[in-house]
Amino acid sequence: MKLLIFLFAFSVASFGGYCQDKAGIEFIGSTWKDALAKAKSDNKLIFMDAFTTWCGPCKMMAKNVFPDPGVASLYNRNFINVAEDMEKGEGIVLKNQYKVNAYPTYLFVNGDGEIVHKLVGEHSIEQFIQSGLDALSPSRNLVYYEKNYTANRRDYNFISEYLQVLSNAYEEGATNKIALDYLSGQSPAKLEGDGNWGIIKNYLYDASSAPFQYVVDHQNQFEKLYGTEEVDKKIYSTFLMWPRNYLHYSSEGKLNYDQKGFNHFLSLIEKSNYVKKADVIERSKLTVFSGTKDWNSYANTLSEMVNKKIIPLNAKGAEDIYFYVNQLYRFSKENKNVISKATNLARIISEKIDGLTSQNKANYQDMYANLLELSGKNDEAQLVRQSIDKKKLDEAQKGNPFQQLMTAPAKN
Repeated sequence: MKLLIFLFAFSVASFGGYCQDKAGIEFIGSTWKDALAKAKSDNKLIFMDAFTTWCGPCKMMAKNVFPDPGVASLYNRNFINVAEDMEKGEGIVLKNQYKVNAYPTYLFVNGDGEIVHKLVGEHSIEQFIQSGLDALSPSRNLVYYEKNYTANRRDYNFISEYLQVLSNAYEEGATNKIALDYLSGQSPAKLEGDGNWGIIKNYLYDASSAPFQYVVDHQNQFEKLYGTEEVDKKIYSTFLMWPRNYLHYSSEGKLNYDQKGFNHFLSLIEKSNYVKKADVIERSKLTVFSGTKDWNSYANTLSEMVNKKIIPLNAKGAEDIYFYVNQLYRFSKENKNVISKATNLARIISEKIDGLTSQNKANYQDMYANLLELSGKNDEAQLVRQSIDKKKLDEAQKGNPFQQLMTAPAKN
């Protein structure tokens, strides 16, 4: 915070003061080639707003952050500002050139077309100003940390700063790699202290790595130091997020599934003493079955999880079942075996769960009726629909409007 305040004050003095520009960031309407030439001749960086028309956070930034006088003053005075729709014209080429896969992405590029700094996602006015200042700083931008990494790879302060910059740039792969490299160089005992928990909690994503396995094996010790809820949340969420790394798509969209790697990951969990390992193993399978579109195995696994009470038959468990059943309803409507299992699960959460909110019950009944209709059981579906509280169903559907994601819509 002190650094932010200092840099903000410095920028006011250096750039003639904020609050002068009232129209917001001024984007030039030129080709990328011309923008590069102008950046070179003016000795400035290009600020590129890489957006799409469907991106909600892009619209929020354009509405709430770009018009701010302080933002406008900094960006108009110090950058060549370019806005590019990543799904149209030259934007498609730039998307591939700079590997833009999340929105909004903000690139700071020099006159040679090289990325100097990067920011991804929706941010506050203060954060956006700080990012602009970081891009201008020779010792705070992304390229500075990349060039000086080797010499400072064991320096905690340098690594902490670098990881934050990578995280802001949504570079998950690089973030995990740097964090893993640093943590692997620490003695096991030191992983519990010396600020390392902050790096583990915020930046270590590899659930198959030795440092993460150390946390799992010494969960009680970490919980005594950092709290049961915080440590367990980190372990559980990391386990659940990691399986997607065994699913890779080529540029042509072809899936490459690392089954050997995934099986090794499952064996690590199985050998551990983690209390929730049965839950994690089965949910990991659901992630992989979804990615490989093996909906038969997905439906069978989900049914077993319910039968074995890995997913409890309570209100929270019903929310999970509804999510998984909805996946089956959306992506496997033609598979009679899958729809039969999905229908049975929808019946359970519609009829056999106590403590549901009236909105959730109406939602579950609506799904149950939809699945009955897919099975050709229209009379049964009609009976279910007659029992639905239409007002509560309407409230449930309006209360959960579609939220546009930062990442591009999946292509089935």
